[in-house]
Amino acid sequence: KKHVRIRPPREIWEACLSFMQQMASETSSPGILKGSRYRDALALGLLALRPLRRRNMSQLILGEHLKLNNSRWECDIPGKETKDGLPINFILPTDKYFIMVYQRYLDTERQVLLKESQVDQDEIRDLQGPLWISTRGTAMTAHALYYAVIRISEELLGSPIYPHLLRTCAASAISNESPENILASCRVLGHSNLTTTLHYYEQSSMLAAGEHLSEA
Repeated sequence: KKHVRIRPPREIWEACLSFMQQMASETSSPGILKGSRYRDALALGLLALRPLRRRNMSQLILGEHLKLNNSRWECDIPGKETKDGLPINFILPTDKYFIMVYQRYLDTERQVLLKESQVDQDEIRDLQGPLWISTRGTAMTAHALYYAVIRISEELLGSPIYPHLLRTCAASAISNESPENILASCRVLGHSNLTTTLHYYEQSSMLAAGEHLSEA
């Protein structure tokens, strides 16, 4: 019943955003548990908006892959680190809500997980090291990120969504909302050839058709 778990990326992001905003508004002091749940929601939301492969997402490093340039966070992943051998370059979302929760993670929640003091906004630009920090204060593994995303998605959306399924969600959104852009989605999903992308396109179309049939 894969089609039941297919969600529009925007719906996934909004659920994550609402959760993080609620956590940020709480008066309780930041802690490891709170920081890890905030981290998981941000990871899920970012994967919905920028559907990287799990390995590349888990290995993002501040100051290396992620750099702040003219108020925009740019991500550059060299080809030697990608599955198809081609570099991946994109800009993180620039809307004020994403920037707000992303920078909150960097200056507060990530610092808590690292067991270090909070940093000022001006110091964020100079942060170094893994983006995703475990409760032990070390870099999260791809395996740990996988289960973190499953747990938080089940909590926020009512059903577990594993990282690779978020790529199907992205393909489904493109094929349903702007099928004329299916060729561009080849690079969005990091595919080296169009055949793989068309497989996602056909799969998402079949999932949508099955859902309509079930409703009928």
